[in-house]
Amino acid sequence: MALEDPDHVLQVQDDIAVGETQVLSCYAILGEYDFVSVVQAPDNDAIARFSLELGVRAGLHIATMPAVPVGRLEEGGDIDLRDLETSLERDMGERDTGNGEAAGEPAS
Repeated sequence: MALEDPDHVLQVQDDIAVGETQVLSCYAILGEYDFVSVVQAPDNDAIARFSLELGVRAGLHIATMPAVPVGRLEEGGDIDLRDLETSLERDMGERDTGNGEAAGEPAS
């Protein structure tokens, strides 16, 4: 269903309301998975509810993987999932525009 109508996945994601959870981007990818969504959520419980609802509504098998900035993995570094929002906002500052170029970069 998702491959036949990828807009269906986007519509379902937009229709799901779980607290402050927000879909930042969605990509069709090659490899083990068909789609990757980058989702901002206040905690793991919220993203678990979002993922469950997305899987049921869109008829998808969902794998949820929390992201931790690499710098936080250093010995003695604090891993605080609440800081992911700041890291994601910084990293997503140059989002892909859909044509293979980062936002704000001129076409060559």
